[in-house]
Amino acid sequence: MGVLLAIPAVFRVSWNIYVKVNQISGQFVTSKFDIDIFKAVITKADTASWQYQGTLGYFNALLLKPLFMLGGHSISYSDLVIICFVAYLMLFFLQKRVRKNYYVLPMFIVFVVSAFGHAMMMWISYMFMYCESDFLKLACYERYMNVIWIFNGIALLFLYLQLFWELLHEKWFILFLGAIAGICVTAIYLSDTGEFLKPALQNTSSLKEYYEEADFISDNTDEDSSIFIVTQSYTGWFEYVFQYLTMPRSYNDQYYSLGKPYSEEDNWTRDISTEKFLNIIGNYDYMYFYHVDEQFIEEYGMAIDNAEDIVFKNGNLYRIEHHDDGGVSLSLTGTY
Repeated sequence: MGVLLAIPAVFRVSWNIYVKVNQISGQFVTSKFDIDIFKAVITKADTASWQYQGTLGYFNALLLKPLFMLGGHSISYSDLVIICFVAYLMLFFLQKRVRKNYYVLPMFIVFVVSAFGHAMMMWISYMFMYCESDFLKLACYERYMNVIWIFNGIALLFLYLQLFWELLHEKWFILFLGAIAGICVTAIYLSDTGEFLKPALQNTSSLKEYYEEADFISDNTDEDSSIFIVTQSYTGWFEYVFQYLTMPRSYNDQYYSLGKPYSEEDNWTRDISTEKFLNIIGNYDYMYFYHVDEQFIEEYGMAIDNAEDIVFKNGNLYRIEHHDDGGVSLSLTGTY
């Protein structure tokens, strides 16, 4: 248990030192890490807390939750760990035939450390960097947990290619290479991975369509600006897109979609009071309307002091003016 308790402490200290030394503005500091909560979850001291319930759901997902479907069969994180373990084990014994197995063991160690480490760090991130709803519903679980297999899949592919190059005649190796390519292509089209790979296969970036809009935001705000982005009915994708493309500016990590949830699966939209909304935006320098709708305008937009002067239109960037009485008003900066 001591090792587990040390993980967030080491990460907290090292990350905060990194941010401070490099003077990176707009980046989060790990002030949300509460060692007492972490300890209570590990020791089952508070089984009623959402962190504990989320932890049970998270580790259950590692065992059972499908990351993707392949040929009608669901593949979970634990399934992939077993598949990679067997693949490395087979590689280790096959390498003995050519007496060159010195690099398989280090790669296997990297696999074990990366698979375990990634799972632990995502657990810690969900517990301390996400809100209650996101942790209980494991927001973006598939996207985050699939990352680790890109490295291990490529590593195993090249290790096996080198092995069969040494074992097979050149003609048979070419046939083997063709078979591997066929298996990979077939696997892509039998699973839902094809849609994920389309941007790469088309040699385009999935962020390319946002470049001009990000440049507009950068040109009209200072580097140390904090921006409240409104993306009604959308996920948190756009907050992270603009956070990345306009660094080191900072954005709201929640409350980008406000009001009643748009569907039963909508775990992004937050139904908060207008008072809380005004208090929140009072901490930001700008407000950007990526996507606004009637729900936002009626429930929150009209609560702003100069609501009658505001044009609630997608692409409008407003400077947030703070008043002595605690109210806020918006001043148009530009339109994308």
